[in-house]
Amino acid sequence: SSSVPTSAKVGSGSYTVTAAATSGLAVSVRVDPMSSGVCSVMENVVTFIGVGTCVPVATQAGDAAYSAAPAGQQSFMVGKGDQMLMFGSAAPTGAVVAGAAYTPSGTSSSGLPVSIAVDGTSSVVCSMSDGVVSFATAGDCLLVMNQGGDATWNAATQSTQLFSVGRGPQALSFTSVAPIPAIVAGTTYFPTAISSSDLPVAIISTTPGVCSLSGENL
Repeated sequence: SSSVPTSAKVGSGSYTVTAAATSGLAVSVRVDPMSSGVCSVMENVVTFIGVGTCVPVATQAGDAAYSAAPAGQQSFMVGKGDQMLMFGSAAPTGAVVAGAAYTPSGTSSSGLPVSIAVDGTSSVVCSMSDGVVSFATAGDCLLVMNQGGDATWNAATQSTQLFSVGRGPQALSFTSVAPIPAIVAGTTYFPTAISSSDLPVAIISTTPGVCSLSGENL
């Protein structure tokens, strides 16, 4: 007969039961009903589906020459399974400040829900809200995925995703209307402008022979 496994875990491997009858008749293997939530068997192969005690039972019903044999059984423990985490989304390769956001996704081999967050070391570079990552400054953005386990599965080893965030483009626009007409020695003009980045804007004259800037006035 086969030796029971000593380190059986949910979702990991299987155990092939071997049993024989002194009569030489074929033996069938089933799982004790009390173990139906822990293990299952098909064609003598036991798989592990829950934490607890697994009891495979071997039977032989006999025939015209042999009486039914007493059932034989084995017993072994099945422990919590190990789970693996995987990002389902590819890290963005062209992330930039204030650019397109990124929605990360991931799964666990256990089927349990996962949590994804921005690592504290990257909180200045990127942030997450409602599952969407946005980019605030240039640098490295590190995402961490976790799954804490349950009664059947051990906590998973943390999975990470790291990518770079580049400086974002900005657009400038004048908020003041150019004077029409402007005349020599006429009324001065106060130009104003803004940047899409909200950074301060510097205004200069590129035609100093025609107009000059003094303070904020042209």
